[in-house]
Amino acid sequence: APVNIPVASDSNEVLIPKPSLCPNLLHYHMLAQKVAYCQSDMLYDRLKIEKILGIDSFNSKERIKWIEARDDLVARKVHGLPIPDKLEPFMSIIEKHATTLLYKSLCGLEKDDRQIATVLSCGRAIDLFLQHLSPDSKDSHYKLYLYSCHDSSLCAILGAFDIFDYKWPPFAADLRIELYEDKKSHKFVKVSYLNKDVKSRGCDEIYAPYEKFVKGLSCMATDKETHDKLCNSSEICRRFSPSKNMVKTV
Repeated sequence: APVNIPVASDSNEVLIPKPSLCPNLLHYHMLAQKVAYCQSDMLYDRLKIEKILGIDSFNSKERIKWIEARDDLVARKVHGLPIPDKLEPFMSIIEKHATTLLYKSLCGLEKDDRQIATVLSCGRAIDLFLQHLSPDSKDSHYKLYLYSCHDSSLCAILGAFDIFDYKWPPFAADLRIELYEDKKSHKFVKVSYLNKDVKSRGCDEIYAPYEKFVKGLSCMATDKETHDKLCNSSEICRRFSPSKNMVKTV
């Protein structure tokens, strides 16, 4: 049977975080990178690696970028290309800092920022998941929804589910959200990541009652209209615009 593959314009993108279309998400990405690069552990490791590579970031604009460096090294390893001898001892450090930076850019530097940053990053995707998971659909047929997304999408979604393990999602990583029904017509939701059952946000059991699962995750969901307002909110923009003193003292 033919398979229909729906497509949408860039402005209607749901699955991938789009800083280019969401000004406040872009502001937050810039804020997260400025603050993270000044944190003592990242700063120490960056200066150490730059010194080994002969990079003088104090007197030039050149510096190590964790995520870009991690992508380059992983691509080299996967495709059998040589990894610079000077960088090989630091691969785990680069992986660690790249993962931390990606998560904080998408899901918040601090606990107080977590909800709004995560909603800006993947709120519409979470809303889509909840719609498709609804047992109130008039269609009685069993359904399978398969989404293909970027690793940044998965990082944000794992953060929304409160199951991020501070490890970069591996190639072909999968997140499964399954709806079950018992003999009494009670609905339950089971979430698994990398074939391991996990407890989602607000849930303390693997097979969570449907209503409890939705309640726990709803705070991370938003529709398009609300998402657009949040992306352009001047109040959020001011909140995500750090002072020079803040960046210097972190």
